[in-house]
Amino acid sequence: MNKGYFERVIKTTTFLIPSIIIFSGVTVGYINGFFAVNSQSSAFDKIIYWLTYLLISTFLQYVIFINAKKQILNSKKYKY
Repeated sequence: MNKGYFERVIKTTTFLIPSIIIFSGVTVGYINGFFAVNSQSSAFDKIIYWLTYLLISTFLQYVIFINAKKQILNSKKYKY
């Protein structure tokens, strides 16, 4: 896939709307979880916590991108 196609998929509402909703939900959940955890946690535990958040967020964005790409390809294929 070339860079132009990647940018086209990223700019569509098929990608943007689910992406923003999922990103907001995961972020709010992780921030609430972070403040609910004992504040005496070590710095290593906090780093692992946020690295896990980053991994989960990145994976979910990738899944949304793949789904949006398939929807865009299918809609172009069936247009008259």
